Amino acid sequence: MKLSNKINQFLEDLLWCGHNGILNYLGNILLYGWVRFLGHTLVRVKVINPLNSKEIDVDLLVDTGSTYTWVRCWKLKSLGLKPTGRRRFRTINGKIVEREVGEARIEYEDEKATCMIVFGKEEDVEVLGVTALENLGLEVDPITKKLRKTEALLAV
Repeated sequence: MKLSNKINQFLEDLLWCGHNGILNYLGNILLYGWVRFLGHTLVRVKVINPLNSKEIDVDLLVDTGSTYTWVRCWKLKSLGLKPTGRRRFRTINGKIVEREVGEARIEYEDEKATCMIVFGKEEDVEVLGVTALENLGLEVDPITKKLRKTEALLAV
């Protein structure tokens, strides 16, 4: 992606955030900087609306403890994605939250899959969950902390 496109995407993201959202956005930049420093896996994926082919690049923290992929709702709605239901989730600190869910196509390098996705709020961390990893046929390499193709999928 050209630098001018990155700058335009950044400015567009800030416009969508609003006053409080800008602070959250900048906080996430700091968070993801620390994530890279601490050696966790952060990946850039394309999230695509399968109905109109609109797409957006999103940096997601790989979280094998999260069932679904979480992306901020304003990003998903900017693609024209609509929620298809609501689900309840237990957070890492034991709190129960309810969020809208829907489906989107996720692409990482040459892998593509349609996945359940959570319409996250501003305070939610954006993550690539384990179902997306499985749908894409990917796993986290424990040594390099990078995504790699799964050698073989489990069968019953």
